[in-house]
This record gives sequence, C-alpha cells and structure tokens, in this order.
Amino acid sequence: MATYKVRRFSLRDLILVLGVCAFPIYTWSLYYFFERLPAWLYYLDLWEIVGIFAYTQLFALVESVIILLTLALAAVLLPVFFRGRFVAVGSVLVLFLAGIAMLVQREDNALRALSPVPLLIAAAIALTLTLLLVLIYRRTRVQSLVEAFAERVSVLLYLYLPISLIGLVVVVIRNMG
Repeated sequence: MATYKVRRFSLRDLILVLGVCAFPIYTWSLYYFFERLPAWLYYLDLWEIVGIFAYTQLFALVESVIILLTLALAAVLLPVFFRGRFVAVGSVLVLFLAGIAMLVQREDNALRALSPVPLLIAAAIALTLTLLLVLIYRRTRVQSLVEAFAERVSVLLYLYLPISLIGLVVVVIRNMG
C-alpha cells in the first residue's frame, strides 16, 4: 500500500502536463486548419468547414489525453526519479517530441530525399533534449523554469477544452443526421 501512495501524482501535476501536451498539438492543428481554410472556402460549405474544425479539435484533445496517459504510465513504471520531476521532465519530453513530429511533418519531402539538413536538426533537437533533461536533474532553477512555463501554458486549457466540447457536440450532430 505504501508503494501505491508513493507512485501517485497530484491532480495539479496531471493538469499541468495535459496543458503542455495540448499546447503544441492544438497550436499545430489550428495552424494547419487556418493554412488550408482559404482553399476550402472555394469548394466547401460552412457546415463542412465547421465539421473539419470540430473533428480536428476533438482529435487534438484525444491525442493530448493519450500522450498524458502514456507519460503517467511511464512515471508509474519507471523509478522514483521520474515521478519527482514529473511536470518538468514530462513537459520537456512532450515539447521536444512534438517539435520533432512537426519537423517530420513539415519537411516530409526533404526527409524522403535523405537531405542532411532535417537529420541534423533532429540530432540537434535530441542533443538539446538530453542536455535539458540533465539540467533538470542537476539544477532546480531549470526545473522551476519548466514548471513555470507549464503553469502558464495550462491556462490555455480554458480555451482548448470548451472548443473540444463544442467539437464533440458538432461531431455527434453530424453523425446523427
């Protein structure tokens, strides 16, 4: 029973990491939505565009929750050193993995051509990630800065969650009719 109590997180930690998970995912989905919106205006009606937006935002919420649950499971299974710095380590992992995912999605053709530039950028990102994780474990100031960033970003959940709930309503309405 004592082991279970040691392995629990606070609700605050989970909300902070969810906010950090949601930030790059929602930002990226909104970016792509608004990038394609001018073209859609020529051949889609308003209800179809609202449907695309609803599905996009609902999927962003599901993706954020899946990433949060994966991090929480890793924190439970890994030794205590990860749990003690769950917000800082989870935030850094999410942000850097999201950065790599954005790079891969944006530079898809360059990666297929095996251009060295995206590979060098990915290597620099991995090196920076490793350096930041070491600094989090060695310097409490870095951990505090990452946690402060997580607190500020988690405020955006007040915007993301209602948008996702409206998206859920739209998806249900579209699938009923």
